[in-house]
Amino acid sequence: MAGKNNHLDGDDLQVVVSFVIPQGRTEITVTEALAQAFTESRKAGLAPLWVEEQEVLNMSLTKMDVLVMDPFSGLGFNHVTSDLKCTLVGPRCLLACLASNTPMPELPYPVYTAAMKGMIITTSGLEKNEKDKIKLMVERMAGTHSDTFHDGVTHLVAATTRSQKYEVAVEKETPCMLPKWVEEVWKLSTCQLVSAVEPRFIRYRCPALLGVTVSVSQLNRADKELLRRSVETHGGVYSGVLEMDKTSVLVCTSPDGDKYIHAKKWKIPCVSSEWVFDCIEEGYCLPTAKYRIDRVQASSSTAKQDQIVAGLAEVSMSSILLNTDESTRSVDDTINCSTMGGFDEGLMSTAKDKTTAAWLAELELCKVKKAGMFLDGCRVFLSGFTESEQMQLARVLKYSGGTRLTQLVESVTHCVHSVVTSNMAPDTSRLLEQLDLSPHNVSIQWVVESMRLGKPVPESEYSFPPPVDTEPFLPPQTHIQPASLHDSYTDTHNSQFEANLLAQYGVAAPTR
Repeated sequence: MAGKNNHLDGDDLQVVVSFVIPQGRTEITVTEALAQAFTESRKAGLAPLWVEEQEVLNMSLTKMDVLVMDPFSGLGFNHVTSDLKCTLVGPRCLLACLASNTPMPELPYPVYTAAMKGMIITTSGLEKNEKDKIKLMVERMAGTHSDTFHDGVTHLVAATTRSQKYEVAVEKETPCMLPKWVEEVWKLSTCQLVSAVEPRFIRYRCPALLGVTVSVSQLNRADKELLRRSVETHGGVYSGVLEMDKTSVLVCTSPDGDKYIHAKKWKIPCVSSEWVFDCIEEGYCLPTAKYRIDRVQASSSTAKQDQIVAGLAEVSMSSILLNTDESTRSVDDTINCSTMGGFDEGLMSTAKDKTTAAWLAELELCKVKKAGMFLDGCRVFLSGFTESEQMQLARVLKYSGGTRLTQLVESVTHCVHSVVTSNMAPDTSRLLEQLDLSPHNVSIQWVVESMRLGKPVPESEYSFPPPVDTEPFLPPQTHIQPASLHDSYTDTHNSQFEANLLAQYGVAAPTR
């Protein structure tokens, strides 16, 4: 973009560039951006002119005129935009074009910046007022807004993932962004040269479950909590109640129960929990078809679910209808207390006789990925493991958000130890003492339990070397039931919890 004698070269036609001085300002007191654009225009050989705002009211403008205004307001701006016949741009737009040596956008509306130059944006799920606001900002940034999704669309701005436009965008691999993306790009572009596709704006991509309301059935307490965190972290809404007009999907393990029956009646998709985790892993909301739970799949769905969520256990559910007449619009679940002992027993087994290999076998990569960033911020040194074991744990740390340290340094937060022996590796012990480091020393079980919970569990419960018991692990009682919670835990808090839980159902706690 270059020219002489007050024009831009373009097919030998003279394009006049005029900088408008707002009423009450002078060439010296105009905005910094306007003054800078004027200077850069001169350097580029455009021979720009200063004109008073009052003069603009009497100018006969044509498509060969380029007006540069800042701000986009006032009598002159209103007069020109009432019947726009010229190119009207802001100083930031002109500066961007000069910097990139590209033509100025020829658009039928005022353009303040060039942050979205060449981009075509469509929207989905927005209220009319918000849609109009997004459209105006897109146009002010040299972008184009389209009401329909066509092959030329470069980005979808969505308030929900539950729309046909979103499905088309995913199919065509078109980026799906939050409305906040447009707002942030606009805000920054008014004070600096930016492009809407810069990596800094990747944070405004649509979360995978944006606008999705998930209800659950037949899951135990720990898995419900894991699902809730996963859904809410990725833009969705978790609800314990199935509602006809609000629930998007029902997550369940088998085609049974009141929630399932009503979901089918209300045409709410019933899916396995794998759907939620796969959506999160892929980064966008997936179709539900291949995740559906149907009665004809009852024999195979239970086995499949065992591979989906860490610790997923079969539970007995007592479903409570909030209203039992034909107009029922919501269903709720409560967990049968008889299942709690069995579930906790499964998750809280003692580590006394468990080997390192057994703990590592529980750290399946699919489970680790679905547990999320449960070690985010942890800087981990591995001690006492074989080379192959270290390779597996390195992958676990990668997908769980942790950082593996290959040597002990001051920033280490955790030393994770193999349980091949009950003693710390001599080299590790010596280095910790020499470097005067005091990280959390934990066994490999700490990593497994953190994965199950979806966040770091208290280190004191998995310290290494393990403390020497001064009392028997189990109290000196006789004939404890095999299925009792106390096969694994004798903690006073858990005993009280069981007693309180049983009391809610009118069952007396077992005599200790």
